[in-house]
Amino acid sequence: MDSVSRIERLANSTDIARDWADIEAILLMSVPLERQALVTNKPAFIAHWTDYYRYNQAELIYVARTAEGLLAGYLMGCADSRAAATSLAHHAGFALFADLHSAYPAHLHINCRPEYRTQGIGGRLIQALRKDLRDRSIGGVHVVTAMGARNVQFYRRNGFRQIDERVEQDRRLLFLGQHL
Repeated sequence: MDSVSRIERLANSTDIARDWADIEAILLMSVPLERQALVTNKPAFIAHWTDYYRYNQAELIYVARTAEGLLAGYLMGCADSRAAATSLAHHAGFALFADLHSAYPAHLHINCRPEYRTQGIGGRLIQALRKDLRDRSIGGVHVVTAMGARNVQFYRRNGFRQIDERVEQDRRLLFLGQHL
C-alpha cells in the first residue's frame, strides 16, 4: 500500500475532474453495509453529500494523496453552518442541532478509502481544516453522526467531544464538537 505523502486543497489539483470521480467513489465505498440498500440513486446520493461543498465551500475541500497520486481520502469543510442552513437542511440532524451552531459554527464531512483508514490520514485532513478555521478566527467545529457509528471513536481521537445527543426519525444522533 502506498503511504500518503501530502494533504492539499482540491482547488490546487491538476486534474479536478479525476479527483471528483475519486471522491465520489470513496463516498460510495464508505456507506455502511447496513445502509447501502438506501442508496438507490447514486447520482442523487453523491449530490446530497457533496454539492453544497463543491459549489459553495470549494476552498475548504482537502484531499490526501499518495506519492503515486492516488486519492486516499478527502475532507469537505463548511466555515459557517448557520449560513448553510437552508442548503443543508436535508442532512440528518442539521436542523436538529441548529441551536449549537453558534458555539461550533464550522462542520466537516470526511471519508477515506477503507484500505487507508487507521493510518492517521483523517487526522491530518482535520488538522488542515482546523488551521484554516483558526486563520479565519472561527471558534469551533462540529460533526453529526449516529450513536454507535464506527466513526465516533475516530472523532474522539481527533479532539471532538460529545456535546449533545438527540433523536431524529428513530435514530440517535450525536453532536460532537471542539473549540479551536
